[in-house]
Amino acid sequence: MPIVKQTASGGGPVIAIPAELAPLWRGVLAPLEVTPPPSWSWGDACDFLCDYDRICEPDLYTSPTDYGGLGFIQVGDGQALALDCEILTEAVLRDDGCFIVRNPVDELPTERILAAASGQGFRPVGELTLQDGRLFIFDSAYEGYAEPEAIEANDGVVVIAPGPGRYQVLLSSPEGRDVIQLRRQR
Repeated sequence: MPIVKQTASGGGPVIAIPAELAPLWRGVLAPLEVTPPPSWSWGDACDFLCDYDRICEPDLYTSPTDYGGLGFIQVGDGQALALDCEILTEAVLRDDGCFIVRNPVDELPTERILAAASGQGFRPVGELTLQDGRLFIFDSAYEGYAEPEAIEANDGVVVIAPGPGRYQVLLSSPEGRDVIQLRRQR
């Protein structure tokens, strides 16, 4: 799958997952520790939840926005960002920070959205740790891998590399768009 600048999903949440956690993400597949019935597929009633079922839980989205919002989801010993809805999602690395811009329609330039977010201000919503220094963003229905080229998400995988560290996650929602900033903690 190609590395892209923008991605979306086929109908559900997008995940922004630290590269070191990506191989643990199973999407609509059964968890590794579970042996599903032979004819099982995602959506069938069963006694376990796949990762996609978990990321689709409405209670996960503790920071609501006009387009669903964001939350944090446990993956292995860490956490990833859960981004609700299938809207266009773009990552931007600039001198003043790392941003994830969620734009329901591709009609406003990204720089205008970022300027509006800065003018409106950001509110803290949590923290994210990147040990590897890269963040993979893709349709959460797909299985993750250590290298983004192996992830078969239909709309591709966005890779952003702000560097290893602990980041404060901040949210702004200007003009009906969501802007998530990752600010490195000292």
